[in-house]
Amino acid sequence: MRNSKKEQFSVVGEFHQSTRINKNGVEVPQKKFAFASPEFYFQECNKQPVGRKYSVIFTTDLPTRSDQQLRYHWILCDYLAKHCGYSKDEVHDVVMRQKFGTRKIKIGNVIQEVRKSISNNAKMSKSDVVFLIDYDLQLCQELEINIPSMAELGYLPK
Repeated sequence: MRNSKKEQFSVVGEFHQSTRINKNGVEVPQKKFAFASPEFYFQECNKQPVGRKYSVIFTTDLPTRSDQQLRYHWILCDYLAKHCGYSKDEVHDVVMRQKFGTRKIKIGNVIQEVRKSISNNAKMSKSDVVFLIDYDLQLCQELEINIPSMAELGYLPK
């Protein structure tokens, strides 16, 4: 019988070097995995049933966002834009700056602040877009904007 695998959730992080003391009192080097968003990790872990076997795969290739994720972000930008009186593009630019930061570039004598690029040829990682959508939803909640659920919008089965 063949086992099928279904991805439950993905997390992003990096390894850090640390040390521990073994039972002989000797300091031993070890690596620890630090999650980029521990809150997301624990939230998703709490949704998983107890008693199942899970596998963990570490990869340096980050999965890229789906078209549905990007469309949902733009829908949320549209709700924010209508509420605040701006265009979707303006809201998108501000949200990207708030969530991922800015940097300064210099062309000739002109120094300009631009938003940090977090994607490579429109290949934003799944984790970055999850953080982005979470931020969009947080802004909508803070501004008391009623938005349809992902299921109501047709992004998840009802």
